Amino acid sequence: MATEKIDLNNLDKSDWKTYRFDEITQNISERVDPNNTDLEVYIGL
Repeated sequence: MATEKIDLNNLDKSDWKTYRFDEITQNISERVDPNNTDLEVYIGL
């Protein structure tokens, strides 16, 4: 798999939409041990 570098300083953001964090996530308030889970992605705050 080839990795293509993206120039983050020159991205065209003119048609990007803005979302609040709670609009794109689920609030799950159970504790998860990162070393013992099947979850692929989670954010611990």
